Amino acid sequence: KGKLVAVQGAIRVDRYETQGGEKRIFTKVSGRNIQLLEKQKNDPEKYNVCAEFKETVEDDDVPF
Repeated sequence: KGKLVAVQGAIRVDRYETQGGEKRIFTKVSGRNIQLLEKQKNDPEKYNVCAEFKETVEDDDVPF
């Protein structure tokens, strides 16, 4: 069902209105550094994460 990745970059949420008056929202994700994470051998629920990776997404920037 997919792989876990760590992404460093930026998220941008844009809003606009169509000519028909419908409001639309779309999200752009720009990744500067993308790293495939591997499960740790001794614990299948834990993943190895680069020590430099920091979460930079602000909650109010995410539309859900």
